[in-house]
Amino acid sequence: MKFRSLARMPAAILTLAGALLANAGPAAAQPTTTDTAAQTTATTVPIDVQLFGLRPGTACTTDWVFGDNWNHTGTFKCGTKVMQVDWTGTGGYEYFGIAPDRTIWHSWASSRSYVVMPNNGRADAMNWAWKYSDGTRRVSVYVSGSGYWCSTDYAGDGYSWKSWVRC
Repeated sequence: MKFRSLARMPAAILTLAGALLANAGPAAAQPTTTDTAAQTTATTVPIDVQLFGLRPGTACTTDWVFGDNWNHTGTFKCGTKVMQVDWTGTGGYEYFGIAPDRTIWHSWASSRSYVVMPNNGRADAMNWAWKYSDGTRRVSVYVSGSGYWCSTDYAGDGYSWKSWVRC
């Protein structure tokens, strides 16, 4: 898996990296049309998902800082990655990450900063994201000792995230 350094990369390289990473996602974790956690009968559609972290070999003792495309800066748990999701395919990115206190944060173009995800989720790692043909969006995190948990935005508007459930 490739990691992005903290330096900005040209959009073409990021797009190529996203395409490569999208194919590297955990096949067993991808939902199907009968997935009860998603509660939708729609099919998944391709989206660009990228995971960014510290350059391999970089020392991290407590936390690390990441800046998104809009210069929103967040502090994240050491050893975790920030997930960039292009829900629309037009560069309308949303970023997701795990803070040092294990809360789940996200940012988007008009958020002005990183914001805690609704419904008091706690996690140890970002996992993946999916979008369905009906517009539903879904984000998955990993919780040590508990497995994978998902939050779903059935409205597909980025503001209607539901409670975290096992997925």
